[in-house]
Amino acid sequence: MKSGRIKISANSKLFSSEQIIGFLSDDETLLPYRGYPDVHVPFNIEVINDATLYTIDAKNWDILAKKEPIIKDILHQDLSRIIERLLSNIAIVSVPYALQRIRKAIKIYPFLLELSDDDIASFIRLDPKTVNRVLRKSRLRE
Repeated sequence: MKSGRIKISANSKLFSSEQIIGFLSDDETLLPYRGYPDVHVPFNIEVINDATLYTIDAKNWDILAKKEPIIKDILHQDLSRIIERLLSNIAIVSVPYALQRIRKAIKIYPFLLELSDDDIASFIRLDPKTVNRVLRKSRLRE
């Protein structure tokens, strides 16, 4: 993506409801998702504000990745970020922990406070009521 902000979500049998799986903002990359060959998880992309998004199909991505070593570095960085997020979701949720998760997400994506509590909760994998309570008590939106 060249500029703007988008929300990425997925809705499949793997999730009980639509799950926000990430955001992209200026100069970030959404890597091709390849799961099991027989599992299809379509991504929903919603523009938060004006965005310029470039796409490339899987075949050309593979060709580019073989020609440009930096593509492997980008893949490694993005996978490391995804793994870190998944591991952080395992911890028991307490108010200080929820506040820490929200602050960490806001540090990466400052525009999150412009979104609904439901969107923030879905992204950081917390209950919307917890997010609402923590945001109200912490006064982060003021």
